[in-house]
Amino acid sequence: MKMMDGALDKLGDELHKSNDDPLKLEDYQKALATITSSRGKAIRRLVYDTFLRFFYGASTELEWLDTAAQITGLNY
Repeated sequence: MKMMDGALDKLGDELHKSNDDPLKLEDYQKALATITSSRGKAIRRLVYDTFLRFFYGASTELEWLDTAAQITGLNY
């Protein structure tokens, strides 16, 4: 629970910064474009896995393209 609280705080800090795209929505759109089969299931997995890695501390930011590469088997 402590890790999740820290990750939520970090995500909140990112949202309050003056970054143009703290959630990396451009990368999310690129990742969506790479998913062609079983789109509903794959998109749910993309969102779940990306946030899970962020909340567990495996990544310091939302890495949409890396997660998409793991799902599709393609390199970006």
